[in-house]
Amino acid sequence: MNWKRKRIVAVGLILVLSSVPLVHLNFTEAKSTWRLSHTARTIRCGSAKNIAVKNVTAKQLKKAKWKIEKGKSLVSIKVNKKKDRVAVTAKKASKARISVTIGSTRKACVVTVIRVPKAQTEYSREVADTALIMLRGLRASAKDPSNTLISPDSILSCLAMTANGAKGDTRTEMEQFFGTKDIADYSAFWKSEHDRLTAVNKEKDSKVSYNVANSIWTNCDEVTLSDVFVRESREVFDAEIRNLKFDESAVNQINSWVNKNTNGMIPSIIDKLEKDNRALLINAIGFEGQWGEQYKDEQIDPNGLFTTAAHEKQKVVMLSEVEDGRFYLTLNGGDGFIKYYKGGDFAFFAYLPPEGQTVDEYLAGMTGADLINAYKNRQDVKVYTKMPEFQYDYSTSLKKQLQGMGLLLSFSNDADFTGMLDMQKAPDQDRLKISDVLHKTHIEVDRNGTKAAAVTAVVMDKATCMPQERKSVHVTLDRPFVYGIMDTKTGIPLFIGTLDTVRSR
Repeated sequence: MNWKRKRIVAVGLILVLSSVPLVHLNFTEAKSTWRLSHTARTIRCGSAKNIAVKNVTAKQLKKAKWKIEKGKSLVSIKVNKKKDRVAVTAKKASKARISVTIGSTRKACVVTVIRVPKAQTEYSREVADTALIMLRGLRASAKDPSNTLISPDSILSCLAMTANGAKGDTRTEMEQFFGTKDIADYSAFWKSEHDRLTAVNKEKDSKVSYNVANSIWTNCDEVTLSDVFVRESREVFDAEIRNLKFDESAVNQINSWVNKNTNGMIPSIIDKLEKDNRALLINAIGFEGQWGEQYKDEQIDPNGLFTTAAHEKQKVVMLSEVEDGRFYLTLNGGDGFIKYYKGGDFAFFAYLPPEGQTVDEYLAGMTGADLINAYKNRQDVKVYTKMPEFQYDYSTSLKKQLQGMGLLLSFSNDADFTGMLDMQKAPDQDRLKISDVLHKTHIEVDRNGTKAAAVTAVVMDKATCMPQERKSVHVTLDRPFVYGIMDTKTGIPLFIGTLDTVRSR
């Protein structure tokens, strides 16, 4: 009996023990050991990447259900036959969520869609080209061309902010003007540029600062902005949004903002607001930089001479220096040089036209690619440089120049800037057009360094309807010349102008 009892007990134990793994397997199946290949994934606009299920059985995959939980307008998905992976194609920048459910278990992946701008070098050439075309046009339209200065950075980034509210043919026109197929892509380029340039402000004991500020001012009685336009303006351009009554108080507030964000160099941008004004989109830039190599007392000549465009002699303070290294520039027969500001992120550049050639004749043969290539191909030559201290202000309307460069629809009553407006909340509000683009600049160049500022205001009105052997060269800027301040990484002229006459302080 004992033997039989032992056998029964043994068999019972075997059955009990053998059931444990079975129970465990069933429990595992219920809770699931499968996982996603990614819980977070970054995808560039226009490209596609896979998200897969790992440690999964064929039986489980039959029940798999993939879904876009959030961001159906941002991404699209394509599930393969096995259902073990999905190809996610990114369409618009933002965050989306993709999930897969198997049985009672759901797991998700957060997809961040990023926009990668067109190659920086391509946009750099476009910016430099536009700057030169605009500079030539402004000088050609002036009755008596004299000292001119524009900030391509301020003008183009402000117009890009405006273009984000354009639709249809108006948007297409602005894309053609910028040389892009995608306004958002072009805006991302300026965000990247500004993020990098303003990073110098965070450097300890920096002697250089570059400040960029944007604001949008709307007439509270007439304009209701769309949430999408407001969000993009804040995210991409870090723009302040001000909705207020367009009266004298608004003029003071706008000018106070301009004064503050140009470090007091440009006190105002508007004198008054007209009855048809509906919104102002404003960009302000302030630059202050000390020379990397300071001028010593013996390098400063208070009795220098400068010959103006009108062939008059002016007594000036002339700054002299010997630059030994890659500082010498040549462009279309003209000689030039660069002088770095502290840190090397920014540099002053200047070109003296060939003897007997005016500034305008010299500018006529210059392209944006020429300007950037001349900087990249600067020569390692000892350069004896001379330039005058100077200071002046410049202001202009860019309307005629921009129309001449192709922005016609944007200024017409047929302009479509409804992307700025919330037509559902306020369906009766006026449609908008650009009525003017105002631009002001300020420059101070002296023995210590440079101060420069720029403001651009896009005025929106209601539309009435819808080591080797070296040679030595001398570059003496004692007659009219072309100059500017550049971003040394890209060669983009952040400011570019001409000095025809040196005005006393």
